[in-house]
Amino acid sequence: MASQGPGGRAGTGEGQSAEWPAVIANIGQGALLESDLAELMQSAMRRTAEALDVALVHLLRLLPGRDDLVVEACHGGSPEACVSAVIEGGRRSHAGYALEVGEPVIVEDYRDERRFEVPPQLLQQGVVSGMTVVVQGRDCAYGVVCAHDTRPRPFGRAEISFLQAVASILGAAVENQRAMKALRKSEEHLAAVLDHVVDGVVTIDDRGVIQ
Repeated sequence: MASQGPGGRAGTGEGQSAEWPAVIANIGQGALLESDLAELMQSAMRRTAEALDVALVHLLRLLPGRDDLVVEACHGGSPEACVSAVIEGGRRSHAGYALEVGEPVIVEDYRDERRFEVPPQLLQQGVVSGMTVVVQGRDCAYGVVCAHDTRPRPFGRAEISFLQAVASILGAAVENQRAMKALRKSEEHLAAVLDHVVDGVVTIDDRGVIQ
């Protein structure tokens, strides 16, 4: 269930595009083929912005041990919108609030928002409406994906589902990279142990001579 802002209304999904399944499939294929996670994320933000026809889409990563977030990938808006600035968590931002409630959060008009504070830098981009969904990792949330537009917009169920699908792909890609890094680290550790063992092996030939 999506959380609606004051005066907001749940959409009915009439605006769903026939191209969205193909977009999701392409992002998913990219997650399988692209070894560069940063490039995958950036491509996903661009495709999402184009598919939803919104002004700004960004992926925010939750900082370890904190409730603040940082921009990981971004498409649209001014260059300032895509810098790695820290976004306050909790009820001090749309992204933080979505993480707090653990569900999609829709805002039809930020000027009427009362559930959380709207960061000034967001309003400076001319943003008026937005929706945010959580990117879930295996054990905890990785962050959020946010889509914003420059006009009042009651994002519907189909749009939420689309953004959730993108978030699911990115969450799986993050976990896959973490698993691959852990595997490589384990393999390197095992190789080091085996090298040490081999260095310490002593063999004796048939004449009793140490090799």
